Amino acid sequence: MTIEKPKTSMSQEIFALGFDTETISLYLLCCGLVDIGDNLTDRTLQGVWNGSEEAMKTALDKLLRHGILRQAVSDGENQTVYRLMPQDRWKAP
Repeated sequence: MTIEKPKTSMSQEIFALGFDTETISLYLLCCGLVDIGDNLTDRTLQGVWNGSEEAMKTALDKLLRHGILRQAVSDGENQTVYRLMPQDRWKAP
């Protein structure tokens, strides 16, 4: 009998890139939201983020700059929607 492991969007590579704790934490929160089918928006991220707004913005900027997240579109309610990118599209720090 084969036990199937659940598919997750998280890549272990995130831990090898030397990011600070806040950036890795935001990445993990993004993966969790994607895995349960939520959209990645400023609002959904703020709903699960427990650090300061400035720390989240800094972490978000790093994830965007390194191609880990991509800004997709606005959801029509002035909320930016982000997309988690596959590891092969990431840019090393």
